[in-house]
Amino acid sequence: RIPVAAWPHFPPAGENLRAVSMQASGVRIALVTAATRVELHVVCTRFQVQDFLGARNAFVAEIDGKPHAHVESPVNGILHVPLSADAQRTEEFSPSAVVVFDDLPEGEKTVTVWLPQGMIVDLLDVRVNRPIEAPEPSTRPVWVHHGSSISHGVETPLPTGTWPVVAARTADLDVINLGFGGQCMLDPFVADAIAATPAEVVSLKVGVNIVGARSMDQRTFAPALHGFLDRVRRGH
Repeated sequence: RIPVAAWPHFPPAGENLRAVSMQASGVRIALVTAATRVELHVVCTRFQVQDFLGARNAFVAEIDGKPHAHVESPVNGILHVPLSADAQRTEEFSPSAVVVFDDLPEGEKTVTVWLPQGMIVDLLDVRVNRPIEAPEPSTRPVWVHHGSSISHGVETPLPTGTWPVVAARTADLDVINLGFGGQCMLDPFVADAIAATPAEVVSLKVGVNIVGARSMDQRTFAPALHGFLDRVRRGH
């Protein structure tokens, strides 16, 4: 969820940031179809920091905005990162998996599949038993939110249960969730990503990761926050 072009600007010990920004919080696929069966061919990687094994969430299918079914995410591998965050290795269990949603109602409909927010998901293929089309672009105002694990929401079993998704639906907004567990540090490249994203609403929930990691102090926090805000404002 951070543009790949920004990855060279990650800190030297940046594997935690790389992993959480690759997790799929708020990411969904929408298609218009009369299909009664949708298959996603995926590679799902779980995240483990030292001895802490991250969440295993579910895929959620909605029909015309209403919940239809959810399927627990497969685990094709585990990405191991030490506390130092200066290295990573992937323990692979299987090359890929298939997530199936069947018994979909007959007739044309919009099928939206939300990806598991605590997993790294590589989408290899989408297979259906009827033709598909892209839906019309959303007309809802776009809301870009940046925050910490509280916004990332990996503890919630379903990706539709994170508070940014719930709040967006309550306010009729189209959310882009840039919540990065443990990694909300006022990074300039995140500000640039927000600045480059068309949006009607931008919100930030900053501070808790900075305090927890003691990564800034009273001298550095206020200028860094204002600099972040200035970059966002220039883009919008």
